[in-house]
Amino acid sequence: MSSAIAAPLPLRLSRLVRLEHTVFALPFAYVGALLALQGWPGLGPMAWITVAMVGARTLAMGLNRLVDAEIDARNPRTAGRELPAGALTRAQVAGLCALALAVYLVAVWQLDPIVRWLWPIPVGFFAAYPYLKRVTWLCHLWLGASLGLAPVGAWVAVTGELPWQAWALGGAVCLWVAGFDLFYALFDREHDLAAGLHSWATRFGVRGVFAGARAMHAGTVLLLGLVGLGLGGLQHAPDRQQPVELRRRGLHELAGPRHGGSHLGKGGFVEPDLGGAQIALHVQRDLAVAAGESRLAGIAHALLQTLIAHGQAQAYVEPASVHGPYFPVPADGALRAVAAREAGHALQHRVPPSHPCRSTSRAAGKGVHPSPRRDPVGS
Repeated sequence: MSSAIAAPLPLRLSRLVRLEHTVFALPFAYVGALLALQGWPGLGPMAWITVAMVGARTLAMGLNRLVDAEIDARNPRTAGRELPAGALTRAQVAGLCALALAVYLVAVWQLDPIVRWLWPIPVGFFAAYPYLKRVTWLCHLWLGASLGLAPVGAWVAVTGELPWQAWALGGAVCLWVAGFDLFYALFDREHDLAAGLHSWATRFGVRGVFAGARAMHAGTVLLLGLVGLGLGGLQHAPDRQQPVELRRRGLHELAGPRHGGSHLGKGGFVEPDLGGAQIALHVQRDLAVAAGESRLAGIAHALLQTLIAHGQAQAYVEPASVHGPYFPVPADGALRAVAAREAGHALQHRVPPSHPCRSTSRAAGKGVHPSPRRDPVGS
């Protein structure tokens, strides 16, 4: 035990949270991201998902060790853990939790904007789990649900959507993890009975643990089968295979500050002032999702036609990936014809007619509206 206390602080902290077990949890998130797009989301999104997972699981383990420190000290199997053994102080573990939460939040802010609203959900699961063994034998399912959020979170992080397939995948992971956790409860059955703690093992015994694990893992297989069948029903699945920056930032700046406009946020509103006309463009994230990578420039040009037509000025659009600089779009008839031909097909055939993308303009109290969309190829 003295060797454990003498170990460097980073090593003691990594032992506390069982950092190697984080590697076991990462595939759950990766599968969610890969199945959501049915392809590779890109190195950037996968890297930030990895960072978010490491931060989240470190936070979960740290909170669990803090809350269970006294129980662990009375259990012969866990008395040698870092907190009961004195290898770490509560303040050190609390500091690790704060750092892990900060890392998790930094990663969350690099992914789809919707997860900036959803991040407290897993944190709430992590904080509640250590207390459940004190009140219910269903704590194993709560642990499974905490890890089941990994594929669900990765799915929404790269698509901004939560279809039933994502929840079915999360349910499969939940039952898979919970089924194995039932067996871990067998190691502490006698201690838990004496201490008044709850688990599947204390409630149903050894036979009940094996029966419950079989049922949960059968449920895992069933849910995975449903996910496989449901993947074919995802709308526009091939069109989602594009950099997550496109979905995270919409179509970026349209006639931004350098050209007299005011960029009011990464996801959304740009109000350029061209020739005294205020044209507000609301670029929805799903507009970009509905467009394939090959159609990106065409769709951006189509939106810019409004600016060019009413402002008679040069406008710029930044590509959604980091692969290139701004593209100039001069008010040139030939170029506009090419852009219209490309954008017309994309907007006519890939974007639903009811799509909430609107362009409006205000000049001298009068509304100015772009002409209806047409497919120039068919005209």
